[in-house]
Amino acid sequence: MSSLELTSSKSVVSLLVDLRRAVLWAENTAPKVIGEASLDLIDNQFTMRSAPQGGRWKKRVPPTGTWPLLQKTGKLRAGWRVGAAVRLRVDVTQSQFYWRFLQGGTRIMVARRMLPMHGKPLPPRWARAYKEDLDASWRQNVSRT
Repeated sequence: MSSLELTSSKSVVSLLVDLRRAVLWAENTAPKVIGEASLDLIDNQFTMRSAPQGGRWKKRVPPTGTWPLLQKTGKLRAGWRVGAAVRLRVDVTQSQFYWRFLQGGTRIMVARRMLPMHGKPLPPRWARAYKEDLDASWRQNVSRT
């Protein structure tokens, strides 16, 4: 049987403090970072007029106006919020009920996705943005280097 030999109680305490800081970051800060990054990414979908997985949003047929797709009133683009963002959970909500019809499409309306598809891997651009924002937050809040 082996035993753990501690040479300095100060180093153990320092390690435990660092571990606690990392856990608090993962539970509280990381979800908020992901939530804010999600809002930025969603807003970018409107700017690019494309789905997260790629591919431009289909044009209106027949053309029904000159305003940018999904932005006649601006309520849909402005309606995204981060709800819960704690304990490794992030809820992104939308104030306009009809967003689901646009996200998934209907038998008479083509889908114009604003969020990645549920159950599919994150699109590379979204994964990269999350990683960059999480890395920056980790360096700012947890890392001592």
